[in-house]
Amino acid sequence: QSYSMNSSDEIASLSKPGRKRKRDAHGHLPVKRNQPSLETKGVPQLKLLCGTDILESFAVPNLWKLEDISEILTDYGMVCITRAGNKAQQFIYESDLLWSHKENIHLAEEWISNDTSATKIRRALRRHQSVRYLVPDSVLAYIEKHKLYTAESEEQNSKVIP
Repeated sequence: QSYSMNSSDEIASLSKPGRKRKRDAHGHLPVKRNQPSLETKGVPQLKLLCGTDILESFAVPNLWKLEDISEILTDYGMVCITRAGNKAQQFIYESDLLWSHKENIHLAEEWISNDTSATKIRRALRRHQSVRYLVPDSVLAYIEKHKLYTAESEEQNSKVIP
């Protein structure tokens, strides 16, 4: 399915009066970005910053509780960094829960292609591969000091997290 909107009510609720919304390269209407109100403009906000993989993990059975997803999106919102080839807008459209909170989901398109991800860094560390130049030296020192992301620590965590 493609990300499209057929209802004129949905289109009207997403656009400013008298202005056409730009479509992306695939002809999809973008998810609306929140505009700060006068009361909250300049006030720091806490949001979940993540990649598209976390957004898509919301659909993995038994990984997230629906009430936790709803709380994150209602009370905080999220900023999702999208990479080339990800279909975050389509994923949001196809999920009733995400669609109902679309006002609090901000998509930030990665404009410089970078294939490095936290998942790949953790995998490299588990495999005893170097991640030098991928993370700051202080972060690498912290990871090594606390023995994070080793095969052993991942095994221990798998027993804690159902």
